Amino acid sequence: MKFLTPLLAAILLIWALPASSSGGILKLRAYNMEPGRNGLLIVSNATPYSPVAFGFSKNGPGPTVTENFGTIGLTKPVISLPTIWADGWGRAINRQFVPAGFQGRSWWFQAYDVGTARLTNNLNVTFG
Repeated sequence: MKFLTPLLAAILLIWALPASSSGGILKLRAYNMEPGRNGLLIVSNATPYSPVAFGFSKNGPGPTVTENFGTIGLTKPVISLPTIWADGWGRAINRQFVPAGFQGRSWWFQAYDVGTARLTNNLNVTFG
């Protein structure tokens, strides 16, 4: 078992290093978006310790021209979710409860890194 100790230490060290937001692709992913559960919207490669705004549309992937964010990949009306501050690794995790009645519905999500004024990919999620 002694041979695992250096390997485990190396893995933990790599995991603990802060990610750089410079040059990284700002990415939005969704996990566990199932009715009756807490879903996660996760942005990676955001500016560390910077706000990340989240929004969604029930009507489609846009494009929509906005005053504050430029052209976004969401169709009006765009509904805001809580703004989340990215951690030191540039991750912003937005937890949202998915109601039981959402089974089979498709919504579109996108986020905005305030620190770099960049938009994430737009993401289609079908609940269930």
